Amino acid sequence: MTEIRSNQDPQGLAWWWKEVLFPLLAFVLAILILPFFLPISLTFAIYRHILRSRIKEKYPEVTIASHGDAIWFQDTKNNMAVINSLMLLKGKLDIKKVQQTMLDRLVMAKGEDGKLLFPKFQCYHKQIMHRDVWVQQETFDITDHVYKWDKSLPQTKTELESLLGYLCSQPLPVQKALWEIIIVPSTNRTDEQFYLVFRVHHSIADGIALTRVLMTKVVDVPPNEHRPLRFGSKNKWLRAIKGVFTGPSLLVKRLGMGLDKNALHGPDLSGDKLVAWSQQMDLQMIKRMKNAAGCTLNDMIMSCLAGALREYFKKHSSTIPKDIEAYVPVDIRGGNSLNLDNQFALVFFPLALDIEDPMHLLQETKLRMDRIKNSAEPLLNALVMTYCMARLPNWLTRLLFNNMSDKCSMVLSNVPGPQDKLFLAGYAMEEAIFWPPQRARVGMGVSILSYNGHLKMGLIIDRVLLSNPSVLVNLFEEQVHKVAKHLNAL
Repeated sequence: MTEIRSNQDPQGLAWWWKEVLFPLLAFVLAILILPFFLPISLTFAIYRHILRSRIKEKYPEVTIASHGDAIWFQDTKNNMAVINSLMLLKGKLDIKKVQQTMLDRLVMAKGEDGKLLFPKFQCYHKQIMHRDVWVQQETFDITDHVYKWDKSLPQTKTELESLLGYLCSQPLPVQKALWEIIIVPSTNRTDEQFYLVFRVHHSIADGIALTRVLMTKVVDVPPNEHRPLRFGSKNKWLRAIKGVFTGPSLLVKRLGMGLDKNALHGPDLSGDKLVAWSQQMDLQMIKRMKNAAGCTLNDMIMSCLAGALREYFKKHSSTIPKDIEAYVPVDIRGGNSLNLDNQFALVFFPLALDIEDPMHLLQETKLRMDRIKNSAEPLLNALVMTYCMARLPNWLTRLLFNNMSDKCSMVLSNVPGPQDKLFLAGYAMEEAIFWPPQRARVGMGVSILSYNGHLKMGLIIDRVLLSNPSVLVNLFEEQVHKVAKHLNAL
């Protein structure tokens, strides 16, 4: 067994400055600035409260969007905040049965109190008095949101990827609920199957909430699986206390970060998205890899992605950057509610590209991941986002968060799915993959989804950055098998 060990021992004056003196200095300065900051904050709070009161009084029929939802309305036509997913379902297509299932289990689903469980699936977005609100559709027709693709059907995986790229580049319907399901019939004559393309605006909910609703309310039989403690369930108060002291220094560091500069980040985006996804990889093999190395599955995946990116820059760029910054969603929920909302934080994670040896790369990846796990950064970032959205005007929060996003080259989302085969409206769900949205000038999104004993990597990228995303996907597959062979895990 090759066990990865992390060395976090203090190393002289540099360590003391980074870990003790600088955070202490930033904390003291924050205390000194606080008396001047509070009156400004109070003024903004009063102004926003007046706006909310006027909206509720004048437009009682609308619902003011939460801060976690509203931030996703700051997208653009070239970078839409839409979560795109693809599912392969087995069976003879009955479009009316699929439509009725989604209508009954998602749109019209009610709780014990008789109220709609997921009202956002009947609401569209509007701005009133500079505030984002949800407006109920006057009439709702399920055929506007669940329909069959009636144009040329894809014959190969390459053609299917091309179609998905086209669909991911299209805006959602105007003045209608911000979601749609496009059913793409398969041309495979030997098996009865079809593809289901689920597109939902991030303002409705984050990936964790959507997955939980799908697994609990929409599928025929919910999986009976143990849910591990997430970040939001572990030592929340201890991390909050730690965040009070380390928050100011972390905020200064993040504001002072330079923009990521490499061949996959920088230019203005075209809005023309391209997608690709890997073959199904054996999840048990990857678990053997992480057990042999003494790390987590997430550490292993991150390390293999870093190795794939290094190979890409080595082959297709004049320089290999030392790091490539990714922002990673971290679930901060404390419970298992079925609310469709956005409750996660984005943390910055630098993937090391200057290490060639796969075991040394894995060691460095684990070290960096452990630092984030032991820090208060996720809770702090969530607090800053909520505070800014609650106090500052939209134009200022858009400018601030776009600037922070541009410091990264990619968004990286890892969602553990159920390990049993699911059924939807009687159809067996054979495969699934998704692609996370990006923000500002970040044009690359990477997803990792485990389902039914397999793992898939998905890539979505703007055409101006990469014309053939399969190149990077293939490098990831090669890196996984390279490390598996090194660890005797094949």
